[in-house]
Amino acid sequence: MNKINILMCGNDRVLPGMELAMLSLIRHTDAAVRLYIGTMDLSDINERFRPVTEEMRGALELLLKSKNPESEVILRDFGESFRRDLIHSKNINTGYTPYTMIRLFANEIEDIGDKLLYLDTDVLLQGDVLEIYDLNIDDYHIAGVRDYIGKFFFSPRYLNAGVILFNMNTMRRDRIFEKCILLCNNKKMLLCDQHALNRYAKRRLILNRRFNEQKRTAPDTLIRHFSMTVKLFPYFHTQTVKPWQPELVHSMLGDHSFDDIFKEYDSMHRI
Repeated sequence: MNKINILMCGNDRVLPGMELAMLSLIRHTDAAVRLYIGTMDLSDINERFRPVTEEMRGALELLLKSKNPESEVILRDFGESFRRDLIHSKNINTGYTPYTMIRLFANEIEDIGDKLLYLDTDVLLQGDVLEIYDLNIDDYHIAGVRDYIGKFFFSPRYLNAGVILFNMNTMRRDRIFEKCILLCNNKKMLLCDQHALNRYAKRRLILNRRFNEQKRTAPDTLIRHFSMTVKLFPYFHTQTVKPWQPELVHSMLGDHSFDDIFKEYDSMHRI
């Protein structure tokens, strides 16, 4: 069986999220994983924007190999590509880090194959990742779940880009990544790369929310995405709770679905 190709992106501060995501992933699958980490050094723009290091890559690879020795983690520096195409983007300073736009360079990964699963660093799995990875998307650009908020404000077919299965063949054929980069470079947008993918990846397979649950974990949830949500009571406000904040996952979300993962993570880092 071929390896599962997964892409996660970020700076050195997202390592806890990547570790938690991979802990939950290997809990439920025996398959070999090829994890690509997209990163870059933009510390000249913001001191927080430092790259994932080789030491961090090695730690993640040891974690994956503990379940399947054939798994591997590949660190990919996209700094040159980003400075070439997006350093002057109108979206360089938003509420989101520039690292979200790295996924738009996925077609530059050598020998990536026909399929790539992109995961945000704030997801946890509750089932076998093969359930989504093995979906037939031959006739589509991407497969994903409707955005919990965006489906009301933008379009009923507006997808959340935190969990996206890419058909790399059709994405390349129709030059979707290049079109998205151009749009992100020239137009200021609230959710720039997510908006761009929704605009240009027109052939979209809409999946059940269990493949990217953005509100509350259910027994059949495959991937829980701890994205920002909107609360109406006692007043209108946004709420953001991340998986590396287990106390808030318990107290604010009342969610104990991943306590075994939190416990294992704590034991890994206990001195």
